Amino acid sequence: MSQLEGIRKEMSQFLLPLSVSLAFWPGILSPATSPRWWAIAIGMGMVCPIRGWRRLSPPITILLLLSSLSIFLSIRNPVALGEAIHWLLLGMAFLWGTSLKDFRPIICGFSIGLLVNSIIAIFQYFGWDGISEWQSAGPGGLFYNREVLAELAAPIFVWGAVAASTPTILCSIIPLFLCHSRVAIITIFTGCLFMHLKWWSRAAILGIGIVIIGIISIENYKYFSLFDRLDTWKLALSELSFFGKGLAYWELQHPESHYVHSDVLQLMVEVGIIPTLPILFLPILIIWKSRHAQIAPEYFAIAVALLLEMVISFPLHQPATAFLMAVLWGHLARHCQGAAIIHRSMVQLGQPFSRANTNQDLESARKESP
Repeated sequence: MSQLEGIRKEMSQFLLPLSVSLAFWPGILSPATSPRWWAIAIGMGMVCPIRGWRRLSPPITILLLLSSLSIFLSIRNPVALGEAIHWLLLGMAFLWGTSLKDFRPIICGFSIGLLVNSIIAIFQYFGWDGISEWQSAGPGGLFYNREVLAELAAPIFVWGAVAASTPTILCSIIPLFLCHSRVAIITIFTGCLFMHLKWWSRAAILGIGIVIIGIISIENYKYFSLFDRLDTWKLALSELSFFGKGLAYWELQHPESHYVHSDVLQLMVEVGIIPTLPILFLPILIIWKSRHAQIAPEYFAIAVALLLEMVISFPLHQPATAFLMAVLWGHLARHCQGAAIIHRSMVQLGQPFSRANTNQDLESARKESP
């Protein structure tokens, strides 16, 4: 029975990210985004028992509470409510991540999903327009546009490059050549080289090669559009406040840009500077502590890559990338033995899900207690 339970958990860890990366329903509003949130909601309902919410870590509790309260500050309550639900789902994904003993099935699921999207993107690149009416810019596979596809592929590629996983690299490399994303190029460069790797290491050479090819292939107009992005950030900085202006504020007031193109800045504008700081403290602490924990370097590399995307783009507003980010940080929070504060809370958080090692984990957490 326990063996069957283990197989079921591993299959869910593979199938859930696969379904999130492939969910697409033409004919509805936002066919490349809404179905992915639905997939996350259905998946979390199946793998994340509600009893675990009684042990949510304080940062996630604060995040969900402030997101809910900010609905009343928003001019468009229905849209704000939708965003609050998205944050709730990401909190559940974080919680689920604390119960995972192995993150590789998650990477495998996203890799296969990227491979399918890459095949579709190749056909789109050579003229197939079967779903182009639902996209803002192709070739984006089953995603909203090519930028979103590339920004999911970039951290998966970083994982593969650092872990020397050829299948992962092959599954994620095609969008990086086809999509011409500046954010993806910066993400790969940072993820592969920020780890203090030797410049002649395999990951560094591979990352530098992708960056050089990407820079050459980017259209000229994208270099000039960088100034538009800087103007958006400048405008967002001018609208900062201590307690925010409500979820969905930016979408209503600045429909021409829709996003700030920086999740950090958008959180500060909508949720507020003071609530955003403790929210950002959690992933930064996790990444810092993961450097001293006994975990493989690819975990640290992909975490840094995703954090950078959060600063210069809007992955938290794209369900696939946001789901990857939430599950990864939850997984790291549980397995960073050096992070005493995080580890103690996450051991209690994951207790209902990991019965086999519960006693050992609790004993390890007690030893870390001051």
